[in-house]
Amino acid sequence: MRPGARVTATLGIAYPGRIDRDARRAVRALRGAAYVAALAVSVTALTAVNAVSNADIGGQLTLAVLLAASAALGVAAPRFALLSGAVVGASLGVGGLITVAAGGSTPSTMHPPGAAGAASLLVLVLPALLAATGGAALRRMATGNSRAARPGD
Repeated sequence: MRPGARVTATLGIAYPGRIDRDARRAVRALRGAAYVAALAVSVTALTAVNAVSNADIGGQLTLAVLLAASAALGVAAPRFALLSGAVVGASLGVGGLITVAAGGSTPSTMHPPGAAGAASLLVLVLPALLAATGGAALRRMATGNSRAARPGD
């Protein structure tokens, strides 16, 4: 223990190094929370668009939202691009499977009906992964950095 450390701890005086370390830790936690919030908003928006869209343009609109959300999350957090793509891409399929398991009905336009149709939506993970990794690659190219800034750093 440094001389006087006990006295400063008792008086509540913080050393500048500790303040910097605590501030960095707080910013890191805030960035992580912002990423999780953005991921939740993306999944919620995708689910809402899928629920309210009509049969004419519903599929295209849902795919556009899925690609845009995945790419935006990939740009925002390149380190977590695969996680972003997997979560956003699987959200409709998992939501459909939960609906079927809870006794709800799937849309009449879904073929095959029931759990098989809901499970077939899991194929959307592939375009979401591609969009997220494409967004991450754009971020890395724009920053000229092979490891762009991440929400945990």
